[in-house]
Amino acid sequence: MGLSENIIKSLDKDELRFISRDVLADQESQAAKLFDLIGEFGDEEEKIAARFKRAAPKGNLSVVRNQLQHILLKSIEQRHADDYIFAGVNSLLLQIRIFADRSAFDIVKKLLDKALQTAEENELFTQWLELLEIKLHLYQTKNYLEDDKAADILSMSKVVFARYANHQAYRWLLFEQMLLMNNNFILRTEEDKDKWEQIRQHELLSDIAQALSKKARIEYWIIQAQYYNIFKQYDDAQRCFQELVTLFEENPFLKQIRCMDFLWANSQLAQISYFTKDTASMHQALEAIKAAKKHNDIEQVAAFTYYTNYGMAYYDLINDKPSLKQLLDEAHAGLRTWIARIKPDGRIALLVSCVSVWVEWGEYEKALAIIREFSDYIYTENRLDGKIVLLFYELIAQIESGNELMVNDTLQNFNRYLLRHNFKSEFEQLMVRFLKVISSHTPTVKEELSALKEQLLVLPERSILDQHRVLYQILMSMIDSRLSGTRYHDYIAAAKK
Repeated sequence: MGLSENIIKSLDKDELRFISRDVLADQESQAAKLFDLIGEFGDEEEKIAARFKRAAPKGNLSVVRNQLQHILLKSIEQRHADDYIFAGVNSLLLQIRIFADRSAFDIVKKLLDKALQTAEENELFTQWLELLEIKLHLYQTKNYLEDDKAADILSMSKVVFARYANHQAYRWLLFEQMLLMNNNFILRTEEDKDKWEQIRQHELLSDIAQALSKKARIEYWIIQAQYYNIFKQYDDAQRCFQELVTLFEENPFLKQIRCMDFLWANSQLAQISYFTKDTASMHQALEAIKAAKKHNDIEQVAAFTYYTNYGMAYYDLINDKPSLKQLLDEAHAGLRTWIARIKPDGRIALLVSCVSVWVEWGEYEKALAIIREFSDYIYTENRLDGKIVLLFYELIAQIESGNELMVNDTLQNFNRYLLRHNFKSEFEQLMVRFLKVISSHTPTVKEELSALKEQLLVLPERSILDQHRVLYQILMSMIDSRLSGTRYHDYIAAAKK
């Protein structure tokens, strides 16, 4: 598939309509014909080539592809020129240089003032520095008469550069932290803890005053919040996420250009509020996600993911079953529409939420149907914890459905999966032990489960792997339901009363 095909494939209906009606409508060009063919046949190269040759016998398909690429890229740039603040400043920079080359310095000065104001208000450091460099050059060549201001501009250039360098330093720290987060969403070893602590001890994180710009403060609060969150210091994590949200709310330009971070921060507030059973704060965070202006499909998908995932948790927490059922149906429909575009961690979280609700309601066939429907995504993700949760729920559904053959198959697959991924910690070994116990069918099953429960009860006090919060709760509920002789969903319903 060529670049033209990839571009057209990525466009939404409004963009395609804009190009078709406003850019190519009056053109009888070969590029317009190729655009229509790609729209009709997608990546079916042979059909496109054959029909293009029929429509333009003397046309060179490779040349026309290049022409179409240029038209498409310029059209999309034109369509979205006003969507990005930096694009407006870049346009002013080009105009400034054009008029400077013509010695039209009165025009240059007015454009400079406008561009500098926008760059400063939006902390566009690279453009801000380039504009100041142009202004210094005009002083140097005596095209500005206020020589006494040259020193101020030079001083400001140094200040802006310092802010830029400071922001980059925070971004590098955040990148290091995100590498740790992407490698593992829980603290599995003391070595993991040490790596997180090493970042946390950096002098830039000693105080918010170290952050020299609003953009740097964003990175500061993200780093702090993620640190406290992964170490389960939820009060401090909540405080940092709230500082981050407040920073966005007080600075609309940041909220626009970092909308994904705004949505994510509110989702984290919702999650922490769920852990602490703070329904008011959870509702506030969800409403912020819902009300936020989304500027593109990526932000729409992120908002759908966050709101649906934590919305289901919220309605479950306040025991609003009708609203939960409605949101569950919306989540299933949304997964069918968006699943390929949802980030892997969000995808697995949504699947877990949907499956868990059906299991807890005793709708085991519906839970298994979702797992089967989206199995291609479940077993190709890198979120091992999410996949294990789904395997647990699949096992529960198979047990409660009474399908012994499928129970044995699921147990074997589950056990192999844990061993294949080197799950050998205390908690993880208890998971493996549980699978062996319930598959043994020996007369001592209840005694063995009781002993296993005792081990689980003391585990959180002496294991950093208590980070397996959801897995721990599911496993404990499974054991309790088997010990009490009740079905899983009946046990969960009774426990919630």
